Amino acid sequence: MFPENVYEPALELAELLLEGVGKGWASRVYFSDNGSTAVEIALKMVFRKFLSDNDLLNVEKCIDLKVLALRGSYHGDTSQAPGFLQQPWYSGRGLFLDPPTVSMCNGTWEISQTPHKCHCIKG
Repeated sequence: MFPENVYEPALELAELLLEGVGKGWASRVYFSDNGSTAVEIALKMVFRKFLSDNDLLNVEKCIDLKVLALRGSYHGDTSQAPGFLQQPWYSGRGLFLDPPTVSMCNGTWEISQTPHKCHCIKG
């Protein structure tokens, strides 16, 4: 929230993240105070990274970027996140996938791309 101030536990966590999961590719850490803002910041960062990596930052024409998301998911209520909400009043940028269904039938885990009911008959 205040990049000019450092909170010791946050600094230690940032260092652990950069040396752990971020080793070799991450150079900084951004902390957010809520999920909606985290989603918006992540989207802005990923769009900028894509545009930068593909030399598109100074292109004058509009580029229609899309994001994959699960249908019916909540992605936040900040200015960018509603684009992924599937509201009829909002023209978003999402490509929505139906989430898979995971179920157990007769002791066996099953994963299905479309919802289904397990009809187990005991006899």
